[in-house]
Amino acid sequence: MFNYLGQLITFFAALVAIKGGTWNKSKTGIKKLTVTGYITMFLALLGFVTSLVITYQSNQESKIKSIQLTEAVNNTQEAKERAKALEQQLSTMEVQLEAYKTILATVRSESERQPQQVMSQYVPLEPGQIWRAPNLIYSGSIIKFYGFTSDLILRYGNHRQIIPAGEGGSHPIEIAIIGHSGEGMYWSVENETREFCHGKIFVESTPRIRSIDWSWLEERIKPDGTLKKTESIKK
Repeated sequence: MFNYLGQLITFFAALVAIKGGTWNKSKTGIKKLTVTGYITMFLALLGFVTSLVITYQSNQESKIKSIQLTEAVNNTQEAKERAKALEQQLSTMEVQLEAYKTILATVRSESERQPQQVMSQYVPLEPGQIWRAPNLIYSGSIIKFYGFTSDLILRYGNHRQIIPAGEGGSHPIEIAIIGHSGEGMYWSVENETREFCHGKIFVESTPRIRSIDWSWLEERIKPDGTLKKTESIKK
């Protein structure tokens, strides 16, 4: 409505002028203007000023909108460029993540095959005494006996094995455990001699050996029970 104010004022000025009586010919100078003439002139001037103000405001609004439109276009372009840069970064990160996954898988696979010491204990044995291990033993594990000067009896699962006396030095007696599954087995060491002996017992195994899932081994065994020629068992 404000945009049409100048036209309305001009219209009212024209109506007043049409009515007549804006000019008194009997007088001279500015006195010739009648009250109607002054009103008409005032309305015309007011309409002119109003039109100028409205035109100025319209121009300013147009400039502001033009600036806003330009900024919006620039922001859109910048947003597109940032999105493209982020997409490239994500692509690079995906490649790096795949590389990290491969490395982690390799590390995990290798760590599953690395022997780990799972027990280390000093064991004193009186004549006829049986020492029962606090943990289970798994097929494929290695038991090392250090410093025992008497023969010992190792029992695990359904196995009974004689451990010959060591020399008490740094060279251990190593026993490889043989089982029929990945299940853990209770085990013990017995001193059947009449002499006191003592020493240290160490147990080594790999995480894969301690796993109940032996599908990795079954995949490498032929139906006739022999190993595939092109593959070897990896502990």
